[in-house]
Amino acid sequence: VTIKRDSGFFFFFCLTRVYIDGKEIADLDTSEKVVIYPTLGNHVFSAWPKGVCGGGMVEVTGAVTKENPLTYRIGYGTNGDFGLYPTAF
Repeated sequence: VTIKRDSGFFFFFCLTRVYIDGKEIADLDTSEKVVIYPTLGNHVFSAWPKGVCGGGMVEVTGAVTKENPLTYRIGYGTNGDFGLYPTAF
């Protein structure tokens, strides 16, 4: 499972904490990524902006299999909404 953070200019001064099943995994800065190898099955992936940046915790579920890698993107939309999204890139 790859979780990466956008490289955008907005909110570049805040780290984003990444979780899997409620356990802290990493703090990501802009343009950083983390690759994790959880057990097979369903998991909850979460992200929470640290510091003064807006937005609360966001979560998505994903089914980890041997056949299909999962990739998620953390970012802020043009209206400032914080999100964790499945991505093909």
